[in-house]
Amino acid sequence: DRALMMRGTPFRATMDELIGFFDGHGTIKEENITIEEMNGRRTGSVLVIFETSDHAQAAKDAKQKGDLGGRYIDLFDENDSMMQRVCRL
Repeated sequence: DRALMMRGTPFRATMDELIGFFDGHGTIKEENITIEEMNGRRTGSVLVIFETSDHAQAAKDAKQKGDLGGRYIDLFDENDSMMQRVCRL
């Protein structure tokens, strides 16, 4: 309940850019960010774990379809079928 899955992230997004995307929604540490790769290449999906479920939900509400590196970002939480399927919840 403290995690969000990001879809559509730029392949070259840095950790600082990913953390900055959620500025104002609690402290996010690099070790709480997992960038998905397949065959050594980024897929555009990132899992971010927040300090609290309240921070995660506030971030989802505020940043859904937000811009990161010229791309809009889709955010999914544990209640979304996309995240349930990908994370096998």
